[in-house]
Amino acid sequence: MQFRPLRQRNGFVLVLALTLGLRSLSGCAGSCSHSEIRWVRSSTEYQVTAREVYRMATVHVREAAGRTGAPWGVVLDADETILDNSAYQLQLAGSGQSYPQGWDAWIMKEAAPVVPGAKEFLTAVRNAGGKIIVVTNRLETQCRATHAHFNKLELPFDLIWCKPDKDDGKAARFRLVQAQGVTLETGGHVSSIVAWVGDSIADFPSLGETGPTDTTSLARFGVDYFMIPNPMYGPW
Repeated sequence: MQFRPLRQRNGFVLVLALTLGLRSLSGCAGSCSHSEIRWVRSSTEYQVTAREVYRMATVHVREAAGRTGAPWGVVLDADETILDNSAYQLQLAGSGQSYPQGWDAWIMKEAAPVVPGAKEFLTAVRNAGGKIIVVTNRLETQCRATHAHFNKLELPFDLIWCKPDKDDGKAARFRLVQAQGVTLETGGHVSSIVAWVGDSIADFPSLGETGPTDTTSLARFGVDYFMIPNPMYGPW
């Protein structure tokens, strides 16, 4: 695939700067009064930044759809990319617990709202003729509740691919998608992925394994890789 600069590239730089700034805040533990959670839950800046990323991704997908002959789709993470679990993070902070304590019960509640801009993006993909593949590290035992939650929020999807076992990361599933394509729950097969959206570096092919040394993959951010800011947790 030939990658072309996006008109909103300056906006992507702003998104990256905001994300890095908030992640430095998240490192100051109790003295910050959980500013990272408060930023996601209360700030206009988070709302604007998430919507900006999704609008950039929408422009790219609409352009890519016109150039793609094969059945195509997009790959997204679920948590903090489509579903906002900041209330769960607040629950942990208030109780002194840590993940995964209470995580299964939180998923079963189906209480997380939608990340700003996510529903509009998913709808735009569907309207452009694309398929929506959600690759998540939620366990298979949590997949049924995840399907129900998406349906309750009226979020379109064609496949929710949960984690086969506790030791499996996303890298193996990404390799299968890239090498063989993927068969959808709604029927059909997708062999061309035109965009990847996540909130962690591990939500993107190869980067979860190689980290920041993969400069070729890093150059794809703002092109066909799109990062939603998440200062609450991550591999950093």
